[in-house]
Amino acid sequence: MGQQSEIELNVTTGTPVYLFVDGFNTSTGLYRLTIASGACTARVETLCTDGLDNDGDGNTDCNDNDCDADPACAHVPETICNDRIDNDRDGRTDCFDADCNGDPACVETICNDGRDNDNDGRTDCFDNDCNGNPACIEVLCTDGRDNDNDGQTDCNDSDCVADPACIAAADGTCTAPFTLNLAASNSGTIAAGGSNRTGTCGGGGTPEQVWTLGAPVTTASDLCVTVTATGFTPIIYDRDDVCTQRANEQVCVAGTGATASMTVALQPGVVPYIIVDGGPGDYTVTTAAGACP
Repeated sequence: MGQQSEIELNVTTGTPVYLFVDGFNTSTGLYRLTIASGACTARVETLCTDGLDNDGDGNTDCNDNDCDADPACAHVPETICNDRIDNDRDGRTDCFDADCNGDPACVETICNDGRDNDNDGRTDCFDNDCNGNPACIEVLCTDGRDNDNDGQTDCNDSDCVADPACIAAADGTCTAPFTLNLAASNSGTIAAGGSNRTGTCGGGGTPEQVWTLGAPVTTASDLCVTVTATGFTPIIYDRDDVCTQRANEQVCVAGTGATASMTVALQPGVVPYIIVDGGPGDYTVTTAAGACP
């Protein structure tokens, strides 16, 4: 509190009170102790343009609520938005001040010069003003460069989502599963190789392939999935939403002979991953609406 401190005490008749006067850190010097009955008089910031914290509350001039009604502290908007001066003394300068929103000086119009033209702290394609600007669209999706300087390169940039180079070819894995045609027989071939998935009912040590629907269903329903294999006994299991997580497995069926059937409970918005395990060998997947017999 500057060079003045106050303390307000509740005292009781006959009870001694001991006051300790100490200096801040190693400060020394003279002091005056004044004792008066009654509550302390609240101190108020009365000079609002002298650059001093008159009432010792840590807030100076217009930053002190005591000065809210003072004409000197009436808010004057930041009207000059490119002079690098905090004209209204609110701690925000030029385009960093909300008063300058929409000001021509605060719009990034050159989106590929490497400069923060509107001085808002965001440069080129990192500035929302450049959304849709031709300089801020990734048009080369396989060159290993961040062409539009938005921090996202090639297929990691949403501009490339429809580029053929960024659409993974289906290979029967969790990251690029085959899509089931519910109206026809779906053929597959599991090549010899290692195992990436294991169902709760088997499949460890044998290769597998993954299928899914083209899109999640909108209403709950059952789907009967039947796999008929050549040269191996199929093991089939269904995992919801996260293909790689065994904890997401809903059903697992170990086949008999060359056939296995399971009922998949389809839920709105949930992506089912149907895994055919037990290979290698050829197989077909057929589906039918409703639960399996």
